[in-house]
Amino acid sequence: MGHYCCVYSTEVFFQNPSFNYDVYVFHRPTLRMANPPLPRILDILKSKGSLVIADYDDLIFGSEKYALESSLVKNKRLTPEEAIKIYEINTYALCLFDHVTTSTAPLAVEAHAYNSNARVRVMPNIIPSSIYTLHEHYGTAFRPRKDTVIGYFPGTKSHDLDVLIVENVLVDILSKEHSCQLFVVGPVALPKALKALPNVTRKLPVDYLDLFNVMSKCSVVLAPLEASLFNQCKSRVKFLEAAVAGCHLVASPIDDMKQVGPHRLTLVETEADWFNALSSVKPHAARRKEIESNLEFIKKHDHVNDFISWS
Repeated sequence: MGHYCCVYSTEVFFQNPSFNYDVYVFHRPTLRMANPPLPRILDILKSKGSLVIADYDDLIFGSEKYALESSLVKNKRLTPEEAIKIYEINTYALCLFDHVTTSTAPLAVEAHAYNSNARVRVMPNIIPSSIYTLHEHYGTAFRPRKDTVIGYFPGTKSHDLDVLIVENVLVDILSKEHSCQLFVVGPVALPKALKALPNVTRKLPVDYLDLFNVMSKCSVVLAPLEASLFNQCKSRVKFLEAAVAGCHLVASPIDDMKQVGPHRLTLVETEADWFNALSSVKPHAARRKEIESNLEFIKKHDHVNDFISWS
């Protein structure tokens, strides 16, 4: 669109900060690794008239309670004490900013609660046009695939507990329907009962540009999440990815998924809901209208112009 943009890793930027831009977006800002310190950097940028924005796609700030509910603690990636300290540091960093963007409305509420002086705006996650136009050209969403392949694409190990929500249902379905397959791509730890089934296939994480081709082998994709404030602040990104690949998404009912609309995906809560949803998905060939509608949603919800007009 003619705007000159650069993307830095945190470590590289703080080693040699540049002060020549009009707008700075700090994704998940923190005081850790900041040398020179983040407050000093922000003071310089503001004195030069630059707009500085803190951007969040997860609830990584807030009280001790939030820290203890986070996936970092639940999946034992951090001790409770370590998580509490990080949340404290991140909350301090949040309060240094006058402008904040978040990927979801619940996350915006939390950002405003901890920094009431900031202008907070929701910028929902999108699929960049550079990606969806490519897959539109090649017809990725309409590729023939087996209707009996269920996909699960956890991006990180933080979903180790989330998969337990659907463990019993998947074991039941896969044990009874041997033609049905579960295709798991990502570093999640599968329960023993699932790992033992012959119709469960694992694949290591793939490059994001390859994700949609791999996902297009599936008819339906899962996005289970434990019920927690941390997860309630998560985004619709799994729906967006499934839509590009032409898959039907069955997901836990977090707020950002609800905003997509019930006719575009299936939201479920109980084990019975999960079982019914996974047992009654329409064949891929019969979902053409749904697929077209989902792809249109992606095109219409490209918020790049919204961000540029705000900044």
